[in-house]
Amino acid sequence: MDLRSDISSINALFDIRAETLAAALLGQQDQEVDIEQIVIAPQGSAHRRSSHEVESLHKKRYEQEAVLFMKVHRKGFFDTLPAELFLELEAPYENAIERTKALTQQTKEARKFFLPFEQALYLPRIEAERLEQEWTEQFPAFIEEIWGLPDFADCLNSRQRFLLCYLLPEAYRIAGHLELTGLCFEAIMQQPIDLQFIPPLEYSIPVNQDSEAMLQLGIDATLGSSFKDDIPALEVNIKGITDFNLPDYMEGGKQLRLLQELLYSYFLPLDIPVVTVITVTHDSWSFQLGEGYLGYNIHLQSRQAATIQNETR
Repeated sequence: MDLRSDISSINALFDIRAETLAAALLGQQDQEVDIEQIVIAPQGSAHRRSSHEVESLHKKRYEQEAVLFMKVHRKGFFDTLPAELFLELEAPYENAIERTKALTQQTKEARKFFLPFEQALYLPRIEAERLEQEWTEQFPAFIEEIWGLPDFADCLNSRQRFLLCYLLPEAYRIAGHLELTGLCFEAIMQQPIDLQFIPPLEYSIPVNQDSEAMLQLGIDATLGSSFKDDIPALEVNIKGITDFNLPDYMEGGKQLRLLQELLYSYFLPLDIPVVTVITVTHDSWSFQLGEGYLGYNIHLQSRQAATIQNETR
């Protein structure tokens, strides 16, 4: 069942605000009413907790145009103002039945009297809701531009873009939490990923070819040929990579670029050196022993694993 039939029958399982329903009806290509032809009629909030906000929809045709009446379980002017202004509560009635009929008729006439004034409030709300729905259609692209996702359009599929639009606003809460970061990486990359701290990395010192240059101790003048960092490094181990998708994780590959240039920059602290380890699994041989017995058989398989290490920063 499409959205239009859901809205028209108002028998959908979800609740919906009157302004949202009206804006959705106006957004249909074959809509037969304008915004001025929609009348929202409040019926009070007595039944709101046990029913949907929109009670019913019915179209009434007049000589020149048709009007769509929308009865809603919502307070109106009649429910806000004192009842003594509109109802003859102390008037003499023959019996309780006559009193109930009279008060019901007075309530109906009072609600009808306030309808034009209430529409002056509802029509701007409907227009605002319709404008918000138009903006919402372009909102995902706007979010992607904020986070720079168009620069990785060739690396992302629709599922990854959706997850990133949801996770990136929460990156400030995820960064620094190793378990949450690993879960995010696995959800986006769709590969098992282990994150663990390893001892500080050792860096080789480049030889200064210019002997006449001014050397600064601790920067380009250091004893020995290497030095160790002061803080532990973070090892990101991507497991389960096969020969088929290995090119995406090699130097210049799409998934490796997505991991190192996008995910690392948002979810990992800037001052932590990162070592990316790609664990490649190869299927070398496999065979089955004999015939199956009672639905079971023996299947021998040899698997070899190789690792590719890459220091990111």
